[in-house]
Amino acid sequence: MFYDEPIKDVYQKLDSNETGLSSEEAVLRQKKFGPNIIDKKKRGGPIKIFFNQFKNFLVILLIFAAIVSFFIGERLEFYGIMVIIILSAVLGFIQEYRAENAMEALKKISAPNARVLRNNKAIDIPAKDLVPGDIVILVEGDIIPADLRIIDESSLQIDEASLTGESLPSKMTSMQLKSGLSLTEQKNMAFTGSIVVYGKGKGIVVETAMRTEFGKIAHTIESIVETQTPLQLKFEKMAKQIGFA
Repeated sequence: MFYDEPIKDVYQKLDSNETGLSSEEAVLRQKKFGPNIIDKKKRGGPIKIFFNQFKNFLVILLIFAAIVSFFIGERLEFYGIMVIIILSAVLGFIQEYRAENAMEALKKISAPNARVLRNNKAIDIPAKDLVPGDIVILVEGDIIPADLRIIDESSLQIDEASLTGESLPSKMTSMQLKSGLSLTEQKNMAFTGSIVVYGKGKGIVVETAMRTEFGKIAHTIESIVETQTPLQLKFEKMAKQIGFA
């Protein structure tokens, strides 16, 4: 981490300095690190998400059982199985659709622009063009566009509620801190999505895109949809065994 290192070591590690990067170096780093955006995997609209719930082997087996029950005249079993299938699909849809909405909410609070030092001059650039080593100028009302190590501040206070849940703004510092601190204790770090509510300062970009703490949250939300629980895996295995039998 960068919060427990002196500023001169942070500069050295990121191959930067207080005057910022050159335009040429920024272009090279953009090619290396990619755009500073929160990736969102396209899953389609609500209809596609709903029908994806029927790709599970257990659901396919239940549908087959329901069809058999219908044709042999076991209408009660048919309706009972169909209710189970629909409930399963609805619950799966709700979980995945909520994750989709959460990802959209995360993207909406990302900063659209940032003021940085390039060639020792302050310029405004799209936040997606930020790279590690950029020096970002912070003023009241700014949304933090990437994870920053504070290198200069004047009465700087940042609202980190979107990340840490703290209800009150944090008073920031540029001083080196001791090791082993939690995110809420790292008062010389400004994290993506936080908001400057008072004062001004400067920070050096240490992480961008999905490597930020904000990006890690987004990745976790994506994993909620993608990762099957141990119980789901057991059901899948059991369904295949029953199907083969």
